[in-house]
Amino acid sequence: MLDPWLPTSNFTDYLVDQFANLQSDCSTTLPYSTSSATLFIPPTSTASTASTTSTTSGAATAAPTCLGQIVAPQADFLTCNDLSDLYGISTGDARVATGDCSCEFTTTICLPLPCELDTVWDSPSCPQLAERYSNSTYTVSQSQFLAWNGNIQGSCDGVSIGQRLLGAAPQHRMAPAVQTTAERHAPTPHSAIVAASMDPAAPAQTFAVRVTAIQGIARQTMEARPLMGSAVLTLRATRRALAPSLAPAAPPRAIPFSPFHASMDLSQLPDISTVLVSLSNPVRTANPPALDHARCAQLHNYLVKAGWLAPGRSLSDLPQDSFFDRHGDTAEQLRDQLDPSVVAFLESIIIHDDYEVPVFFWVENIAGPSRMFASANETLFPDEDEKNDVLSLYLTNPSLGEHSLGLLYDQRHHRAVMALGIEDTGFFWPVEEHENLWHPLETVLSNWIALFHLGKVKAIPPPNEEDDDSNADDNDDAAQNVENESEAYGPWSWQPYSPAQVDGAVAAFDRLAAAIEERMPAPPQLSSSSSPQPPHQELLLSPSDLDAASVPCSCFIRSFLTRIRAPRFRTIAPGLLVPHDPSAFAASQLFTPMPADSEYGTVIPPVLIFPAVGSSDGNQPVTVSFDPANRYQPINPFCRAFQDGLPRGAAVPAGLYSESVERFQADVAEEGFRLVLPFCLAKEARKSDGRLLVEDGDVRSADVSVDLFQHGFKPFGGEWWRAQPLERLLIRWRELVQDGVWTVGAEGVEGGWRSLGRRMRGGGGGITGLSLIGDMV
Repeated sequence: MLDPWLPTSNFTDYLVDQFANLQSDCSTTLPYSTSSATLFIPPTSTASTASTTSTTSGAATAAPTCLGQIVAPQADFLTCNDLSDLYGISTGDARVATGDCSCEFTTTICLPLPCELDTVWDSPSCPQLAERYSNSTYTVSQSQFLAWNGNIQGSCDGVSIGQRLLGAAPQHRMAPAVQTTAERHAPTPHSAIVAASMDPAAPAQTFAVRVTAIQGIARQTMEARPLMGSAVLTLRATRRALAPSLAPAAPPRAIPFSPFHASMDLSQLPDISTVLVSLSNPVRTANPPALDHARCAQLHNYLVKAGWLAPGRSLSDLPQDSFFDRHGDTAEQLRDQLDPSVVAFLESIIIHDDYEVPVFFWVENIAGPSRMFASANETLFPDEDEKNDVLSLYLTNPSLGEHSLGLLYDQRHHRAVMALGIEDTGFFWPVEEHENLWHPLETVLSNWIALFHLGKVKAIPPPNEEDDDSNADDNDDAAQNVENESEAYGPWSWQPYSPAQVDGAVAAFDRLAAAIEERMPAPPQLSSSSSPQPPHQELLLSPSDLDAASVPCSCFIRSFLTRIRAPRFRTIAPGLLVPHDPSAFAASQLFTPMPADSEYGTVIPPVLIFPAVGSSDGNQPVTVSFDPANRYQPINPFCRAFQDGLPRGAAVPAGLYSESVERFQADVAEEGFRLVLPFCLAKEARKSDGRLLVEDGDVRSADVSVDLFQHGFKPFGGEWWRAQPLERLLIRWRELVQDGVWTVGAEGVEGGWRSLGRRMRGGGGGITGLSLIGDMV
């Protein structure tokens, strides 16, 4: 119940409401307990005993001792899983040791000793995991498994996906948890609200009874409200007690996105945690350069197997033919034109003949022998008789548009780029002028799998009309409708957003808010020796506030705004206001009241998150005009409904907007943003890598007002106009604060829009750093 990282599944919102109602209806208050887990064991003070009296010596208590690994703060940001992989600890232990859901730490920490880890992707239950780690000679009980993983993330009905777990008994022992109790309405410090740490020495039978009892109560009466990434993680009941002025309102019904479908038997999928490219498991270099064929083949085959399993099939029925097995003599004729490492890759991958099950959403399959060189040569070398350096390794999903190209592989540099169509050629060709857009094939494939694990791309069976009719009145209609209207290619369905992306954005906002608050001058009433002010515990906006602003239910921006806390500052970026006033927030929404019905499906409007101000007192809204100088180059970045519904000459509030999407379209990013500027970027404006914001081959006008902090062409797949995730923007803003590019004053980030323009026009306006998910999703 008190696990702050409990996933959004398992009906958690409903259960905590039931827990609150139970106490209200019975006119009672039920106490709850928290666990403060630590690996620091302070030695007990020595005692001297007299013949008649007992006294404790006045010697100072010795410093705590770390029984595990002492780790200093890192220069580069590490995710929880990066920390887990580097030091061999579970994700839950990493979060508890750092005291932060994103595992960020600024002081030396103590981690458990390293152990062998396992990564879970299929949200299994605790009994299933115990069975998974059993073998023919030893049966692992559920109590033993939970004793090894005292800080497991999620609930035993379905643990959080992507986390690292211990699949065997650790070779060290953690200190017993210190149990504390608190009244229900008493605020609990962030450091105290952690996942319960179990004493491995506790009797197994007693612990098993405890687990069973807790699960039984949880199913009926309680829930932990997930505020992943918030600095203050509290039960909703505590929040209501701390903020009685906020009228309790039923939360909007959340759509339970999931990266997997219930019919898939994911136990058949191989463990590829050691194969995926990550910070802790980077690309391997070869001399001379070559394709890492073994690694890429494992990643390719994982995608093939995942797609095959989606309709409920078994891997035992999956053909195991390689490229050369499938295409025979025609394929053999290509051997001399292929690099030996590419040949080894094609000999190791699985190819089947079910064309209704493509490799992934972006591509249909490995190109056949007749297309492997022809597609690239016709586009890149039309005037040359023969050129074998670049081949079309995978062909683009034909439903994504005409003039398709595919995933190109350069055999000279052993790098790949995903090009949906020949129209994208100007973005990435020639290779020498765009080396930053070409990546090792294992990096591209790891990104695709990351999208699958993230839940942005789902593997689902084709819709069954009979099932749809019979379940028309089920409570899962909203979730089913989202799946049905999402663009799909075979089993691969592109989702508007995933809960994990909400979690990431909330965590990024919290880190940005903390960075700003740390740099704000102390209020006059606080002396220099006073402790820093704690962050606000109230949430920024309530569901009723968003209802008043006509923000739709069950969408990314609503999920984000109802989970972020109200910071202590007024300006989050130069000239951008935090919406502390709900009535002003509602009044500033120009697009949410517009009718946007479509016969094809759901349309989500843009929501003004942080409005821009520009007057001397910082209260006068800034507006822009979306009337284009050239009607063939529109400025308005939002969906057609919000272009057609906007009168010519309308004053549009400037500021940061959430992305508008038509959910029935492909390649949408509800998790994205649009930064509407009250001025046009100069033509000499450059991205963070030094390239011009508007380059040759870019179809956009140089007079743009919505492209700052966007990333453009996507070498892992997708259209250049798809919005950057909000999470990445908040991370970039935090970097600007920490690096001193943006200064912080008494009301938050200083400067107005003109200051932002001066600082960004000459460079640094892009998102820096490559993230497998962040930059390209």
